[in-house]
Amino acid sequence: MSKPRKSVLMLFLFCLSLLAAQIMPASTEVAQAAAAIHVKVDGRHLSVSQPPVIQNGRMLVPMRDIFEALGARVTWNGANKTATAVQGSTTIVLAIGQKTAKVNQSSKALDEAAQVISGKTMVPVRFVSETFGAKVIWNEHARTVAVVTPKLANQKADLTIAAAASLTDALNELKTSFNADYPNYHLTFTFGSSGKLATQIQQGAPADVFLSASKKDMDTLEASKLIAPSTRVNFAENRLVLVAPKDTKLPVAGFDKINPDAIKQMAIGNPDSVPAGRYAKETLTNVGLWDKLQSKIVFASDVRQVLTYVESGNVDVGAVYTSDALSTDKVKILAIADTKWHSPIVYPGAVVNTSTFASEADVFLDYLNSEKAMLILSKHGFYVK
Repeated sequence: MSKPRKSVLMLFLFCLSLLAAQIMPASTEVAQAAAAIHVKVDGRHLSVSQPPVIQNGRMLVPMRDIFEALGARVTWNGANKTATAVQGSTTIVLAIGQKTAKVNQSSKALDEAAQVISGKTMVPVRFVSETFGAKVIWNEHARTVAVVTPKLANQKADLTIAAAASLTDALNELKTSFNADYPNYHLTFTFGSSGKLATQIQQGAPADVFLSASKKDMDTLEASKLIAPSTRVNFAENRLVLVAPKDTKLPVAGFDKINPDAIKQMAIGNPDSVPAGRYAKETLTNVGLWDKLQSKIVFASDVRQVLTYVESGNVDVGAVYTSDALSTDKVKILAIADTKWHSPIVYPGAVVNTSTFASEADVFLDYLNSEKAMLILSKHGFYVK
């Protein structure tokens, strides 16, 4: 399959998954309880008086909790069942059961009306937050809605992001998208193997966010109390593929079909520090080829160096991620490793405990799970939920 067709297929599957996630039961009479949903405001978990609920695909949260977290004064008129919230020059008036609201005397349509559920007035979190100028990000995987107030969104922050080398192209594109929403946040990326980056953070290297290509390296930092566990989230997955120079004639139909006699050299990341190298070693071991190929293996410092070795023709084949293979037209994919041959390829991210911009760093992590970011990650060959 050609590179453009692969990219189109991945984008189609991603959009299909988004559509499926939005399909809700047809009944509008019963709200879907969402006890597992968490609400964050400016990186801090909001203690709510009643669990959020999802009604017709829209999230409702306790009125007083969210308004006060946004710094608004709220009053309740029991006679006509209306709530009035005031923040600065903005006034919102919501009436129970009405799909319109008054904002500074102008009528605004609502996707979902305010409701009284179990004795609590519940309001649509996205509408009230965005009306007061806040940004809202829903993380389906973590079951968290993150609200970023204008004060935090407009802060000046210099964030250093230590990220796995396989994220290079995706993050460089995502930076433009992120800065369109957060123009005062300056992002500096440090790319490398996850193992080396984790070691550098342990040794005191400055970083606000760590984005790893493996659970193991993030676990190491968490065990050392170097990351904030409450901020840890998985934001992407990947697949291990076998690649060769574009003009190769090697007839390889799978990792388990590699003929050691037909291979002069094979590149993989150093398993001691490169997650892709660990996954490659696990795969070759599980298909019974590690011992036969070990003398022909060239270790690289990170997965992008593996790709460079293959592109230049210095090795016959290499093990990289799908996202790496799709970043160039100089290689072709010979095989995709069966996921049962290696540990799950999961990308966790977390705020580093020594960060001087912890709240802003958390904003960046939340953004990684936004729809905009997921489209970019998917475009670059990552699997997102």
